[in-house]
Amino acid sequence: MLTESLIRKKFVTDTLREGSAKMEQRWRTAIAPFNVRTGRLRAFGDHPAPERHIGTGYIRQTYTLPLHLRMLDIRGRKQKGGAALYNKVAWPILYKEVLPELRYGFSQEVRQQIRTQLTDALQRRKL
Repeated sequence: MLTESLIRKKFVTDTLREGSAKMEQRWRTAIAPFNVRTGRLRAFGDHPAPERHIGTGYIRQTYTLPLHLRMLDIRGRKQKGGAALYNKVAWPILYKEVLPELRYGFSQEVRQQIRTQLTDALQRRKL
């Protein structure tokens, strides 16, 4: 049986996954010009690996950022045309794309579409 909470969790998880993919792509692009020393920054850019915790009534997603990412971001702002590695990558995606989608995107059409997808997946699994 498909409940409203299951449909809501799927919507939120899919929305977060899409936002994560956009952030990861932008981080890869922003990190590319830097010289490789230890390789931690490049490894983060290739596989940021967010941790998702789904519990009763909440979904939390966290990233473990390399410590020097923020310092490179601050230093980059002082230089003319410097790299914006954190604020100009993460916040626009979170506040202009993910948050509005979570607030206003869970319409009746989206509910019905997710319900159909989940029902089809359950039907195929039973076969």
